[in-house]
Amino acid sequence: MVFSYAGNIEPADAHNRLESGDVRSLLIDVRTQAEYAFVGFPMLSDMTRYHLIEWVRYPDMSGNTHFIEQCKTLLKQQPEQTEEIYLLCRSGQRSHNAGLALEQTQTNEESLHPITLFNVVGGFEGDLDPQAGQRSLRNGWKFAGLPWRQN
Repeated sequence: MVFSYAGNIEPADAHNRLESGDVRSLLIDVRTQAEYAFVGFPMLSDMTRYHLIEWVRYPDMSGNTHFIEQCKTLLKQQPEQTEEIYLLCRSGQRSHNAGLALEQTQTNEESLHPITLFNVVGGFEGDLDPQAGQRSLRNGWKFAGLPWRQN
């Protein structure tokens, strides 16, 4: 797989690309299972395009040493070749790091089609608003009013 990291994309633009069907795209949420369960998760009209693969593990926040392997396995299981991957975390930092790590893992496997990686800037919750002491008030998926759900 050949990964090319294209950098940041606004949440609304990522959502539009994921929903358009113009390219085969996936949303990989790199947050922890705990964040997914307690904070919520993005909703897409086709939830087969949404996948949770932790970059770090809760509660000790140790790195997921299987992250790259899990991403590659996911891509091999897709019925069509994925062209774009949108990476999402709480605020955009872990997903940025995940994108850089994927880009550095070029392989000579059977599937050499290029996959463009994007970091959803602001992540799911966005940056912390220092005055309010809360997230989702400045930027991110939830702030943009995009569909999401909480269990």
